[in-house]
Order: sequence, then C-alpha cells, then structure tokens
Amino acid sequence: MQFHFAPWPERTWLISRTWDFVYVPIPKVACSSLKRWMLLLDGVCPANVPHVHRHMRIHYSAGAHYGPWARRRVATRKLFRFTFVRNPWDRLVSAFLNKFPQRKPPAIPVIDAVHRSRRGTRCSRSAEQRNITFREFVAWLDSIDLARAEEHWRPQSHFLGCDTYDFVGRFERLADDFHQLQQILQTDHPLPSFNATPRRGGITTAIADIPADQLNSAPAYRDFYDASLRDAVARLYREDIDRFGYTFDMQPPLQSSESGEDRHATSITNAS
Repeated sequence: MQFHFAPWPERTWLISRTWDFVYVPIPKVACSSLKRWMLLLDGVCPANVPHVHRHMRIHYSAGAHYGPWARRRVATRKLFRFTFVRNPWDRLVSAFLNKFPQRKPPAIPVIDAVHRSRRGTRCSRSAEQRNITFREFVAWLDSIDLARAEEHWRPQSHFLGCDTYDFVGRFERLADDFHQLQQILQTDHPLPSFNATPRRGGITTAIADIPADQLNSAPAYRDFYDASLRDAVARLYREDIDRFGYTFDMQPPLQSSESGEDRHATSITNAS
C-alpha cells in the first residue's frame, strides 16, 4: 500500500507515531473531538490549532507523508487500529443539521441540484430561493451513487473497507466506549467536547418538510422520519445497518469482547 499516493479511504487514516495506533475518522461520528484528543496526546493544545481538520490531514494522515514507516507498521498489523460508528438514521440527520441550515460548502451542490429539479417542475421563484428539506435531501441521495458522495453522507462501511479493527466504538455509548479505549491505550487524556448539537424530542410537526434554514432548533433524529423516509434511509444505508447491527430505534449491540485489552482484531468485514 503506497501511502504517499494512497487511494481513498486509506489516505484519510490518521496515524500516531507516539502511541502506535491508526484512527479511521468517519465524519459526524465524533471525529472533531477525536482529532482534538489526538493533539492532546501529543501535548498540543487544540485551541492553538485554528484549522484542526487541515492540520490533521497535513501532519497525521497516511496520505500525507507516512511512507515506508507507516506501510511496514500497518502491513504487519503492529499499529492498533480503531474507529467509531453511528446509527445511520441519526448520522444522516446530524449531517443535514450541520451543513444545510447555514448552507455550508458541502450542502451547496445538493441545494443547487434540488433547485434545478424544481425548475424542471415549474416551481415558484420563492421555492427556488428557499433552502431544501430533509425529505428532498433523502430523495436526492436516492438519485446518486453514494460511493462517490460527499464524505458527510457517504456510507460508513466505505471508510472501513474489508479490514479488521482492534476496537470499534459506538457513538451511542461514546463515554463508555471511549473510556474502554483509554484503558486499552493506557492513557487518561480526556475526550474534548466539540461540535455537539443538543437535540430535543417530542416534536409533532412534519420536520422532514421544513426547509433547513427555518429549523429553529435541533430536533431528535426520530422526529425527522415517517415510515417512507425510514425505509428509504434503510435501503440507502443497508450495508451499514447490517454490518454494525443497527435498527431505527434499537440500541447497538455491545462491544465485542475480542476488542478488549488483549488487542485481538474484531472483524467487521462486509456483510456481503
């Protein structure tokens, strides 16, 4: 594997020389906090790094400059490998709330594409100018190849490939699973809280049909879904759902005992 010219997703892997691990970051699965934690492990204050994602890509990513050393360590599995995953229904809502209300760069091509489709149906000028709804976002996702989608809504399985992992944490049990990871790596550096969006539930309005920039709060992910949207996301992210054992409401399965302090690999290879 040539890390200097590594293909996606290998080039996004983050490698710690000091702690001998590979972290596979997945957007909207606490990756902002975990990247800042990696800086803390190396004695760097995250507050002094203005562009953390760019800094990590330049100084830690496998695709940047970890050539022969990284190739040897990864090929011989001498680097502890871990990641965190998240309920696909929840992750998609989190990405929508993070990117669309303020029309951040990843959302712009999607909004433009939906506007073009509206013009094809002779929608009003006001409809062309407004933001899109979660329902329209899901419909657009259903029209594209998710393997080539923007990383915030690309399936999580695609980040992990067919490799085995020493530890797979769950966003739904972030505090407990991160504590287990600390014990495995023998560190007490805390996980910084960053980019967390408070959610409130019990909303009865059809949240999925409200334009993103008109959402006054961050509803619980369940409030975005009716039966048709729930089924659509299940179809789009079937590989993630099968591979990681998620259902819409059910809590994920407990962490495999193989991923404990004996550092044996936990297989999460493709269900297919």
